[in-house]
Amino acid sequence: MKIKNSNHKVAIFCGSMFGSNKEYKNIAVKVTQYLARKKYDIVYGGGENGLMGVVANTALKNKAHVTGIIPNFLESREAIHRQIDDLHITKTMEQRKKKFLSISDSFIALPGGGGTIEEIGLVLSALQLGVIKNKKFIRIKKNLLICF
Repeated sequence: MKIKNSNHKVAIFCGSMFGSNKEYKNIAVKVTQYLARKKYDIVYGGGENGLMGVVANTALKNKAHVTGIIPNFLESREAIHRQIDDLHITKTMEQRKKKFLSISDSFIALPGGGGTIEEIGLVLSALQLGVIKNKKFIRIKKNLLICF
């Protein structure tokens, strides 16, 4: 079922694995449920596994519009979520990052690995340099909310 887009798209950066702390999954569910209730669209990494899969499935279950962005070379390493509303398959990671910056209005970082850290750095640098304007970045760690 295709869900109509809202006016505000929130990118959620997170891991393609669950991580070592079982609380990470609960955080991903709670954050995504909150955003879906507030009628935000979800933009994420396009995967079906780990926290990415939790974000996508929770958003779909709560009737949020879900857009995935994934480079084609990851198709052989990760399961791509094919049940989401929109899927953008890019040729390179650079194109993926540009797509995230261009279509997202806000950014949230949940627990993840090196890719998540890189995405956080990209957004913070783009905000600092004025490459993207009028956008917000939020980092969530357990019960701590940090806004930039």
